[in-house]
Amino acid sequence: MVGAIELLGELVITFFFLGMASLTAAWALLRKMPPRSAVLFGTLTVLLLTTALFLLGLLGQKQDLWTVLSDYFGGRSFDEHWKRYTEGMAKSGVLSVDRLEPFKESYQKYFYWALPAWVCIRSLVEGLLAYYLASLVFSRITPRVPKPLSFRLWLLPEPLIFGLIGAAMLKLWAPENGWADILGDNLLVLFLGLYALAGLSIVAFFFDKWQLRPIFRLAAYGLVFAFAFDAVFCLGVLDVWFDMRKIKTPPPAPVEGN
Repeated sequence: MVGAIELLGELVITFFFLGMASLTAAWALLRKMPPRSAVLFGTLTVLLLTTALFLLGLLGQKQDLWTVLSDYFGGRSFDEHWKRYTEGMAKSGVLSVDRLEPFKESYQKYFYWALPAWVCIRSLVEGLLAYYLASLVFSRITPRVPKPLSFRLWLLPEPLIFGLIGAAMLKLWAPENGWADILGDNLLVLFLGLYALAGLSIVAFFFDKWQLRPIFRLAAYGLVFAFAFDAVFCLGVLDVWFDMRKIKTPPPAPVEGN
C-alpha cells in the first residue's frame, strides 16, 4: 500500500514537472526560438523545480544543507542507503544481497554519488518530451509554432565532445573518491546520457530509412536497450566525426545556368 502511494506521488510530481516544462518550451517556441532552445528551457524548468523540491524537503530536517551534502558525498549516509536498497531488492526477489555485494563500489560511484548527473539526464528527457508536447499542441493552434522536429534529425552541438574528453581526463588525474573524482563520475554519466540520446537518434534515423514496420521497430528498440546500449553511446560519439546520417552539411546550392 505504501509503495503504491509513493508511486502515485512520483507520477503526480512527474506530470506536474512535465506540464510546467511544456509551458516553458511553448513560451520559447512562441518567441521563435529554435527547438534546441525550447528543450533547454524545458530542461532548466525541471531542474529548478527539482532543486526547489529538494530544498523544501530539507525544511523538515534538523540538518542544514551543508551537513546533508557533506554526509552524502562523504559516504557517511551510503551504508544506510545500501542496506535499504539491498533489502528491497532481496524482498522483491530480483537479486540476493550476496550477489549485489560485488557491485557496491560501482553503485556508489556511478549511481549514488552521480545522482546530480542522473537528475540532469532525467530533466533533459522531460525537457525533450515537453518540447514535443508543446510543439504538437501549439502548432495546431498557431502558425507561429512549427511542427516538431523529428527525433531522428536531432544533433548535439559538436563542442560537447570536449566535455566528454575533459571528464575522461579528470578521471585519469583525480585521486580515487576525492571531490575531483566524484565530479568526473558525474560528468561521465552526464555525457554518457547525452551521447546515448544522440545514438538513439541515429538508430531512429536508420530504422526510418529502412522502413521498418512499427512492430519490428519496437522489437528492435527492445534488443538495442537489452544488448547493445553501449554501442548506441559509441554511435553518438562517432557521429561527431563521421556524420553517419549525412545531415550536418547541407547539399550544395545549384549553380545558375546549369
